[in-house]
Amino acid sequence: MNKSILDSRRQRRTRSTLIASADYALNIAILGAFFFFAKVELPAVIVIVSLTVLINIIFLSLIISGKSESYSDPSLTTLQISAGCIANLVSLALAPQIAYVFAINLFIPLAYGSLHFKREGFILAWVLVSISFGTIIHFSENSVQFAINSATDKYLFALVVSTALGRFLIINAEVANIRRQLRDKNRALKKAFGLLREVTEKDELTGMANRQAFTNILQESCNPLVEKNSLYIAIIEIGAFTKTDVKTMREKSIRAVSDILSCRLRRSDTIARFSENQFALLLPESPKHAVIRVLERARLEIEDINWDYYNVKPPVTTSIGLAEWLQGDNPFETLAQCETALNTAKQGKSKGFYFYGSETAVA
Repeated sequence: MNKSILDSRRQRRTRSTLIASADYALNIAILGAFFFFAKVELPAVIVIVSLTVLINIIFLSLIISGKSESYSDPSLTTLQISAGCIANLVSLALAPQIAYVFAINLFIPLAYGSLHFKREGFILAWVLVSISFGTIIHFSENSVQFAINSATDKYLFALVVSTALGRFLIINAEVANIRRQLRDKNRALKKAFGLLREVTEKDELTGMANRQAFTNILQESCNPLVEKNSLYIAIIEIGAFTKTDVKTMREKSIRAVSDILSCRLRRSDTIARFSENQFALLLPESPKHAVIRVLERARLEIEDINWDYYNVKPPVTTSIGLAEWLQGDNPFETLAQCETALNTAKQGKSKGFYFYGSETAVA
């Protein structure tokens, strides 16, 4: 992986760990306040502070040195959350007389855990921490104090609650940031997907849909959930090009035919370049006679055009195959019928236009 990317990720992880360290430092300051007012004994404070400092040194050294990169979770999020819960439980066991402090602080790492763990993992962590908390409370019942008896207790309690609320606000800000990043990434992905689809489903020469796009639209249009009684599928083929045809001549012919067809069709119709010299049309919600009239006019217009103006020789000829899709039919079977009708039209017995299932050529 790119070194700059690794360095950037390491910086973010170091920043997150430093924020966690600041959170631990705040806990130490609050614990110092309780010691100052003789609410907790010095040995308990020393052990809790030593444990907190040790945890932070371990995590910071692993992340800054890059050794955490070898772990499946390079941010060590799971380990840091677990360490936070354990530190609070140990602190509760050492200083049960201020149990409410550690009870409130237990919510902080669990709240961070909700951002990281899967639902099952989060529930498991909550159950284990709850059992551990209950066990310590049970065996420390003579020392546990939840009562607030003095003004000092009230101020200290207010300090604990206010700092806890501040941490929850930080967590909420983190959640909002994650959501914002996800929204931005979703927008970028949607835009990229749209550009990719436009590139992969667009004919480069004519700018219209290509064969892949046409088949996708055909499937969507013939979806059983879409209320549509019938639609017509047509394939228009330009007379086959020979090896001696100049490339620019072919391109001019294709562009001219695509322009004529585009002008003849409605906005609700679909036209696509189906192959090198074929165009496929999808005409929904149209009566049979109207479809035949439009396609026949387009065919005659293509053949009557002044091809000398386009420097195309010999003049372009066309053949049209038409088939009707009815509700419940397989659209690709109808497309195959359309190709069969086209082959009949190309044989010259139907004046260049054949409707699948008809006994005679289209007049």
